[in-house]
Amino acid sequence: MSKAIKDNIIRTKLHRPPVSDDILLRTSLIEELEKNRFKPLTLVVAPAGYGKSLIISEWIEDQKLVNAWISLDGEINNLPIFLEYLCAALITIFPPKKQEFFSMAKAGVLPSLNILTTTLLNEIYDLENEFVLVLDDYQFIKDDQIHEFINEILKYPPQNMHLVIISRRDPPLKLSTFRAYNSISEIMMKQLAFSKNDIHLSGSRTM
Repeated sequence: MSKAIKDNIIRTKLHRPPVSDDILLRTSLIEELEKNRFKPLTLVVAPAGYGKSLIISEWIEDQKLVNAWISLDGEINNLPIFLEYLCAALITIFPPKKQEFFSMAKAGVLPSLNILTTTLLNEIYDLENEFVLVLDDYQFIKDDQIHEFINEILKYPPQNMHLVIISRRDPPLKLSTFRAYNSISEIMMKQLAFSKNDIHLSGSRTM
């Protein structure tokens, strides 16, 4: 990892929430998430307290998925800092075969969004393994450049990357387009709420 990236980030923002041994396994939701993993995007939207981050962490652990996680906040609400965190998160799972995108992300002046996204998509395409990228607490993102960056990534998404966005509200992305092309899976408040059926079907996690 470059020193510039390493010095400018809080590394605990790249940690996936832990899953305790005795957590109730949300079998139906895990099956739903896994069934739709072929789609480029999973969107999880619900108010605070519904276990959005935990169910994604649980799914990742249950399926043993290679993953990179970024817990967003107001400090990451501009494109240069967002890109630094993205680079740092990706480096935790894959040493880059090329350094073009990473060099661009830490440059004093960023190139156009088209160049950024094209370079990143090509570098991800060259990776050998599939992985999940999680952007948690996306409701903190207000920067239109970041939204457009995500839209561009999802326009021609690489098959080996599945993006998960967790938010308290629908993000200002091109959701209607994603829905029209069946390229999005959505988990909403109603699905996250525990039901008697969940409690009956779920079992305690055994490690």
